[in-house]
Amino acid sequence: MATESKALFRGRAFIDRAIPAVGGVISDSPRDLQLSFTQPVDASLSEVDVATSGGQMEPTGKATLDPTRSNVLHVRLGRVLKPGVYFVRG
Repeated sequence: MATESKALFRGRAFIDRAIPAVGGVISDSPRDLQLSFTQPVDASLSEVDVATSGGQMEPTGKATLDPTRSNVLHVRLGRVLKPGVYFVRG
């Protein structure tokens, strides 16, 4: 999955790590995404979109802050993803 960061996060937080990994290949559709940032983020100001390589948006839940790490957001996927290339925009 590829990721890119918008300026919706407090200050200048940038995506540091993602699960599934940026550019990674996985065998099964993940249930959720985990995005780690370079500094704390505010989930109430954060949007995360998932799109196919053709630009079709996939349903996602609202981004939630990890209960123990203020720099990590979790995003639940709204359905099982079909095999393909997906882009994550946050």
